[in-house]
Amino acid sequence: MLKIEKRRTPNPLSVTLVTVSAIFLSLLLSVIILQLSGYDALNIIMKSFRETYFTKSGNMSLLVYVPAISLCALAVVVAAKAGLWNVGVEGQFLVGALVATGIGFSFPGLPWYILLPFIFTASAIVSGLFCYISVLPRIYFGINEILTTVLLNSVVGYFVGYLSNLAWRDVTSSSPQTIEILQNAIIPRIPGAGRLHWGFFVAILLVLLIWFLLRRSVFGYETRAVGESTPGARYSGINIKKIFFIAMFVSGCLAGIAGMLEVTGVSHRLQPRLASDYGLSGFVIAWISRLNPIVILIVSYLFAGFTVVGFKLQMAGFQSSIVYIIKGLILFFILAG
Repeated sequence: MLKIEKRRTPNPLSVTLVTVSAIFLSLLLSVIILQLSGYDALNIIMKSFRETYFTKSGNMSLLVYVPAISLCALAVVVAAKAGLWNVGVEGQFLVGALVATGIGFSFPGLPWYILLPFIFTASAIVSGLFCYISVLPRIYFGINEILTTVLLNSVVGYFVGYLSNLAWRDVTSSSPQTIEILQNAIIPRIPGAGRLHWGFFVAILLVLLIWFLLRRSVFGYETRAVGESTPGARYSGINIKKIFFIAMFVSGCLAGIAGMLEVTGVSHRLQPRLASDYGLSGFVIAWISRLNPIVILIVSYLFAGFTVVGFKLQMAGFQSSIVYIIKGLILFFILAG
């Protein structure tokens, strides 16, 4: 008698086919929606993708977004490996950006080799503690961390809006944004690579470090054990509270570093919508990558292109929400798969 059982571990070929099919179906559905809305969607989207992924200038443009996007996705992965849902990556990103901006225009006398490590460390620690707070209600009161992280997103978002519009506003600009950080707080650009800065390699090193910790360390083993079976991990003697705290702290640190790299390497100032694209993108990338840190680098490259393509679509007359529709459909089909 035949008996059908669920695989304990998914077939790699099946995972790849499901992911590729999900992306293809989401793009196909997006094109159909846009065509029905009266756009010549297929030709414009094909041209935008070709100019982004198959030209040197297009690749240099999209690589600028890889550090922040990949670290946001990595933040989701670390929490998810412990069985936690960090939906507050956007808020933690803004905390890191806020700290980087505040320090970046406050110490004109410090040389870059002291100021940049100081900004890096402060942004990581403050964002990590901010994320650490969000798991306290889960541990002591049983309140799901999804609720606390989402609510904290709003708190930080409004505070950044206050700073950008009032306290730190650049009065010479018509747009709501803070004053620019000092030159010694800016990460230098890679020669001959357009706007791409040296923070790109920092992000790659962090991805490799987290992969090693999750796969080859005691912390990684305990984190995966808690995420796969909390009762089983508790029975084996693993301190569940400690893993929850460390996982969320590290997750927040990574999101904060992403915000720091965005300010010191790209925007050079704080803006209300600085993190508007990174929270959703990081969440989608993490699950498309099946929570694999190495795969995140590849998927981040592909998704960074969506940001560049989005700018090209807006220049062609499309609404900015089109890119969000595409990303949302991709996430929907990935989860369905």
